Amino acid sequence: AEVLEPELGKPAVLGGADVTFDCVASSASIDDGIRFTRSGGRFVLVGMPGVPRGVDWTPMWFKELSLHAAYAYGREQRIDGLRQPPQSETVGGRPTFELAIEFMQTWGGKLTKLLGEPFELAEYRTAFTSALNSGETGVAKTTFAIK
Repeated sequence: AEVLEPELGKPAVLGGADVTFDCVASSASIDDGIRFTRSGGRFVLVGMPGVPRGVDWTPMWFKELSLHAAYAYGREQRIDGLRQPPQSETVGGRPTFELAIEFMQTWGGKLTKLLGEPFELAEYRTAFTSALNSGETGVAKTTFAIK
C-alpha cells in the first residue's frame, strides 16, 4: 500500500488490506480500518461497537467496501479452506466452535502459536515487551501465571 498525506485530514492509503478485522470498534479504529482497507475489500466489525463519532465514512463508498458485522458465534454454512460439509450438515449449518476446532486440527501446525509460556507477575516488564513485539516473538497473546 502507498500512504498519501493529503493537505487536509488523515493519511489516505492506495492499496491496503484485502480484509480488515476491527476488534476494538472505537471511533478511531473504525476510521483507520476503513482507510487502510483496499478498494473492493471487506471491513469486518467484530464485537459490539458503541456509537462511533467523527468517523469519515466516505471511503466506504469511494472504495466500494463491503461492511460485515460479527458479534459472537452461531451456525456456519461453510468455511473456505476446509472440506465442504456433507449435504445433511448444510441445513442450519454447523456450530462455529465445532468448525474452529476442526480448523485448528487441520491447520494448527501452520498457524502462529496463540499463547506463549505464561510469565510470573514479577516479570511484567518482560511480558509487556513480549506483547509489544509479537512479530519478533511469534506469540499472539501474552499471559500471566497467577498462583
